[in-house]
Amino acid sequence: EDNFKEWISFVKHILNREKDVEIIIDNSLNYDAEKVLKQVEEQYSSFLSDKKNYINSIFEQKTNHPLFKISQYTQDNKIKNKEFIKQFQEKYRSLFERIDKTHKKLNKKNCKHKFAGVRRKLGFFIIHPGKGSLKDLAKAVLIWKEIYKDSDLFDRIGDNYETFKNAPSFKKHIDHYINWEKSRTSNTPSFSCIHVDDIHNPEMFFTYDSEDMSLIDEEMRDVEDVLNNLPEKYYGNITHDLSLRYIDSKLKYFFDKLKEINKSDDTIVLICADHGFSFSGNPIRDSQITNLYLENYNIPCIVFGSGYSKEVDTLYSSKDIPFILHALVGGKIPTAFDDGINSFSGREFLSIEYCGGGCPVIKRRELKMAAFNKEWFVGSMGKIDSKIVVTETYNLKKDPKQSKNLIRNKSVISNNAIDELISKIEERRMAIKKL
Repeated sequence: EDNFKEWISFVKHILNREKDVEIIIDNSLNYDAEKVLKQVEEQYSSFLSDKKNYINSIFEQKTNHPLFKISQYTQDNKIKNKEFIKQFQEKYRSLFERIDKTHKKLNKKNCKHKFAGVRRKLGFFIIHPGKGSLKDLAKAVLIWKEIYKDSDLFDRIGDNYETFKNAPSFKKHIDHYINWEKSRTSNTPSFSCIHVDDIHNPEMFFTYDSEDMSLIDEEMRDVEDVLNNLPEKYYGNITHDLSLRYIDSKLKYFFDKLKEINKSDDTIVLICADHGFSFSGNPIRDSQITNLYLENYNIPCIVFGSGYSKEVDTLYSSKDIPFILHALVGGKIPTAFDDGINSFSGREFLSIEYCGGGCPVIKRRELKMAAFNKEWFVGSMGKIDSKIVVTETYNLKKDPKQSKNLIRNKSVISNNAIDELISKIEERRMAIKKL
């Protein structure tokens, strides 16, 4: 129901050319907003008349359901001059080929010792053959394959150049924000959020919605600089590392623009992410998402401006970010905020809980939960209505990459610090159970 309401609202805003869709309003070639609005409203009415049967009909008809016949808002017109795309493809195809060749060469040379994930899954499949263990083995092999070949590298310069990344680029967001700041007539304090998608999978390393060849040339010189200076022992995902370099350059551009419009002295900028990143290939894991490896959850958070220059390097959680924002502006913390802290002072421990994809009914799921401090990490698996089972333990001081699970080491698992973390997981399980 929420989805239908927001869908209808979005299409109306496109029809009325509202300011909140200004950044994407001309980015679609053939989107018929009037037709889409009529179709969505008809489906919404059908849903409201009998919600259960409507949902059942989706499961029965699958992609033949009328809901799937409604056009999506595809941003296939981010570049108006289509000749520019051809020029870009011709000019930089050879550089993309160099990225591909370098990626394969260095990973084949330096990644042979990182086969542990596939070995573990293969061993488990041999002992416990079945569809589930075979699927896990196939996933591990696919991850290993990706480290030798970046399968979507050439899509960034291929026929789907404009739709490979549907959102506007980071630079487009920055320019949009700066223009908004310049047009403001009020001196009252303001808050803005720029949601950057460039580094989110599939990650990008150039401004893919610009027709400024001099800008693209500059960004491609950065690519060449990275390739020229890769160490001989490098392994990982080059495209990912190039995207990090690109984000850094655009952050510099953002701060330069703030200075240009005389806003750098009275603006505080908090840079953070929604999650960490485990796909860079270093270390190579045996699963990409449904795991408790800290690189997935270690969220960068940096504060700049108006007397601040600080990386939040204490233990903290994404739910602490609203508290950090309030602390920066001297605001009162709303009572509706639950269980967050001002992380400039830090936490003694952090917890993780993750269901993975699948059934949304939490009581029917096996929930991965973990608790950790600066020294120890404890991971577990179990349903909310049953006692948790500890599945992994790591000494983070000695083993920060979580490569050696100490679950079978009796002297470790009888440690008081471990017991305390287990109790924290159990405490959180009981809190979820009461919801």
